[in-house]
Order: sequence, then structure tokens, then C-alpha cells
Amino acid sequence: MLPRLMAILPSSDPATTVNFTTQLLNGGPIILHLRDKNAEGKSLYDTSQMLKLLVNNRNIHIYINSRADIASATGLSGLHLPENSPSCHHFRSLCPSHLKIGVSVHSIEKAIEVEMQDADYLVFGPIFNTPGKTAFQKGIRMLEELCQHVKIPIYAIGGINPERTVECLKAGAYGVALCSYLFESEYPEKQAMQIQEKLSC
Repeated sequence: MLPRLMAILPSSDPATTVNFTTQLLNGGPIILHLRDKNAEGKSLYDTSQMLKLLVNNRNIHIYINSRADIASATGLSGLHLPENSPSCHHFRSLCPSHLKIGVSVHSIEKAIEVEMQDADYLVFGPIFNTPGKTAFQKGIRMLEELCQHVKIPIYAIGGINPERTVECLKAGAYGVALCSYLFESEYPEKQAMQIQEKLSC
């Protein structure tokens, strides 16, 4: 079963990554999504290896953005794709069978298309206002409509906090994906546990 909380790491800087991940080790089941779009391959490979050693078989699943080669070479749990990527079928042929593959989507039409391509989950948003993305806000009503059209797990992203987590779950979301709410927090483990509490209700 997929964890219901996804924590997005916007940086692959080793010191930052270790500090952040260490504080989440007791934060419950989590997908730790390594999403540094500007990092070089070697840096992402080394960081992936380091994260695997750090979590040491705890209930933390490490996913990486776009890099099927690194996900396969380092034995990660999942691969996350942007909306404009080649189909999931393409990546299934390149990756180990255990690897979960998810896709970010921004429309109901794309979500239906990606589900038909055998994606394991979707990330949809931004649901609420986030810095720099106000004009792209999808809102709870669109999330609810999306959840009525697809059957695979949907993670809501964008402006999520504990109270909004409850709103997303009521709309039909499987879980939530968080970036700044955790990454910019002084106490990410505490914040993660607050979200986990809402997810388990």
C-alpha cells in the first residue's frame, strides 16, 4: 500500500537532504520524493544512495523525479514523472517491475489518459494558492470531480496544511503531497505527524 503522505525534497544538496530526512525518520509512512530538476546525474545518484542508507528499511519510500536510470540503478521505490513525459508504458519497459510510477497532472482529461497508461498514482494541483501559482489554482471542486473520474490514488498538492488535508480527503483524495509546509518548517517531524493524524482519521 502506498503511504498517504508525500514529502517533496526540492534540493538534492547532501547536507540539506540529510538534515531534512533525519527529522522525518519518525514521521510515519512517507514517500520521500527527490525533485531537484537542475541537479546533475551523479549528484542525484549519490543522494539517492545516501538516502537509502539513511532510512535503513524504515517505512520511508524514496522516489525520484524523471530519472528512470537512477531509480533502477539504486533500487529506489518509485519514479515520478511530469505531465509532459513519455507514457508510463514507456518507462515500465525500462524499470524493474516493483517500481511505482506516478505522474503530475493538471487536468481531468490528462488524469484519465495517464490512468489508462497504467500509472500507479497521480499528483494533482495546485489545489490551493501557492506562491507564484495563484493563477493556476484548481480548487476543491475540481479535485472532487477528478476523483469521480479516476480510480487510482490521487495526491493533492498546493497550499496543503492539516485543515486542508481534511478537505482534500473529503473530496476523495487518497493522500497529500507537501513541499514548503515541511521543508521550510523548523520542526518537519512535528508537522508531518500533524498531517499523518489527519490522514488516519
